[in-house]
Amino acid sequence: MNNALIVNIVRFVGIYLFQVLILFYVNIHPSINIFIYPLFILLLPIRIPHSVLILSAFLMGVLVGLTYNAVGEHAAASVFIAFLRPTVLQIMEPRGGFDPNHSPNKHHFGMSWFFQYATILILIHFLAVFSLEVFGINAIVMLKLVLSYIISIIIILLFKLLFNPKT
Repeated sequence: MNNALIVNIVRFVGIYLFQVLILFYVNIHPSINIFIYPLFILLLPIRIPHSVLILSAFLMGVLVGLTYNAVGEHAAASVFIAFLRPTVLQIMEPRGGFDPNHSPNKHHFGMSWFFQYATILILIHFLAVFSLEVFGINAIVMLKLVLSYIISIIIILLFKLLFNPKT
């Protein structure tokens, strides 16, 4: 098996287990949900075929959704950011272009670039999940979105700083 495939399978399992075994039980406030599982979608290699990207996102969304009793919301939000990921990467492409063998992470593109990339897609993910939860957007959804987003992005950035993967 390819080294990148093994790394991504281990990353999938690790992020999934962290999400459902630890973050599922963290209760800061009833309005705050901490989701780091979209990080898996963000860190997939740039060269990954679009169908594999969508399928991986769907699988992660379904598995997390089963835990949160919201399969459709998490699956749809995950597939949505997987669908948008190539466009965001194209918009954020560095001047010299991407090396197709790299993953979009802070090691290859810097922390500032990764922070911008992650905040865009994670915000879209949260907006999708919470608007699907109530089939609309209102003040309560926006408050929940902002609080959950801030806590989650901080945890994702700490996660990236602590584990510092080079792939």
